[in-house]
Amino acid sequence: MWPLKLLKGFVEGVNELHAPLLLRYEVYNALRTYVSRNMVTAEYAYKLSNIFSQIELNYHEPSWKSLQASLKQALEHDITIYDTIYITLAHELDADLITVDKHLYQKAVDMDMEATYLPQIEI
Repeated sequence: MWPLKLLKGFVEGVNELHAPLLLRYEVYNALRTYVSRNMVTAEYAYKLSNIFSQIELNYHEPSWKSLQASLKQALEHDITIYDTIYITLAHELDADLITVDKHLYQKAVDMDMEATYLPQIEI
């Protein structure tokens, strides 16, 4: 139920989506991986990329200060920089972290962050 309420808030403009610019690269790399593993066709990957490009996200390029904070978290909590970029952004925006990555979710919770795990959608 909660994911539907969240989605409704985005559609109605009550909630905003924010993400590090890194998300674009991660999504497109995942699409390439799905095609290379024959999980989806190239045509379907292009359709998905088109859908993704239409999602209204506020992208953030991490500053050097943010990257340094991410490095500190990565070293202290044995987590990748890629994951701490999301955690740092959520902290800087005083926002909840919403993720489909269970490992990232657990690390965020372990770091006392407000986080929500959404199960992955089958493609």
